[in-house]
Amino acid sequence: CSTRECIEQYYLDKLKQRSLEQNRFGRLSVRCHYEAAEQRLVVEVLHAADLPPLDANGLSDPFVIVELGPPHLFPLVRSQRTQVKSRTLHPVYDELFYFSVPAEACRRRGACVLFTVMDHDWL
Repeated sequence: CSTRECIEQYYLDKLKQRSLEQNRFGRLSVRCHYEAAEQRLVVEVLHAADLPPLDANGLSDPFVIVELGPPHLFPLVRSQRTQVKSRTLHPVYDELFYFSVPAEACRRRGACVLFTVMDHDWL
């Protein structure tokens, strides 16, 4: 297979693997839909629950990175992120993100929305 096909297969396999994993890192609730008239993907990050504590106080300062992948399908699209929610393991975000992408790109094999929950380290 070509390099791009291998990358697309990697993303598909990664999605299948994640659906089998335990949720030891908590849960993230999101909604996505495509607005054809605006030619954009709308991603709503709602909330997270049961996140692991990563700070000395037994809590975390979580935020979510939202990105479209694989990169060769969305080369001009930048990742976006939520606000940091301080001292919580159950953050409520209710934030909307808009990605201007053609519907055809979203339908391509391997196209996906990636969510990464991170802990913000204050200096």
